[in-house]
Amino acid sequence: MKIGDLKALGLVHYTPVGAIEALLEATHVLTHLSWWGSIVATTLLIRLLLFPIAIKSAQRNAKLSNLSPVIQKTMEQIKSAHRAKDQQIVAEKTSELHQIYKANDVHPLKMLGAGLFQAPVFISFFMALRDMCNLPVPGFREGGIAWFTDLTMKDPYFVLPLLSSFGFITIIEAVVLYIATSSFFSMGQFVLLNAKFMRRKFKIPDLIKQPTPKMPEKSFMEQVKELFAEEETSKEENNNRRKRRRL
Repeated sequence: MKIGDLKALGLVHYTPVGAIEALLEATHVLTHLSWWGSIVATTLLIRLLLFPIAIKSAQRNAKLSNLSPVIQKTMEQIKSAHRAKDQQIVAEKTSELHQIYKANDVHPLKMLGAGLFQAPVFISFFMALRDMCNLPVPGFREGGIAWFTDLTMKDPYFVLPLLSSFGFITIIEAVVLYIATSSFFSMGQFVLLNAKFMRRKFKIPDLIKQPTPKMPEKSFMEQVKELFAEEETSKEENNNRRKRRRL
């Protein structure tokens, strides 16, 4: 194959899926790897590119875990002030909580960033391989290895789906090669980022052992939504105070 063949087949368009297809094609052509090797190599390349995001996420998770007693206490104070209808304390404590988030770079919305960024990559990779199998792309029928030589057919022994996870056991095309490679990379990444020398190298804080907290009445996301609602109320009341002062 040569670069441009997939575009001639109707693949490699201007979408995230097309970008993954182009990357797979480039890996296959430039490295002369078989298609199974190209899938593995491309998966590892993408996961390595996302590794800095994983490090940042680990840093923020550690900081948030260590700050949880302070954050929980401040949120309880906000709730108590809200029940007492003391909007001045609500505003002060809400501002204090945001300062804690800002100073430590652990805002709840940022904590969702890693997952939100990686999800489109996984979905695009899934759809790219599905489309390449459905054609199929030349070489896919004999581009596998060992017991799965035909990447367009199901794994006859279900080894790859089992390695990926029991939840994906029904996925039977070449996509499971990506999932298995990605899963093992994630396992290695988890072990690596929990090693003390790696945590020191990438400045990931050590986790402080916290007392077992009481189970909250509401979920974390419900508490975050409530906090934002209280913040909006506080802002509105502060604006009303400023208007009254002007009058």
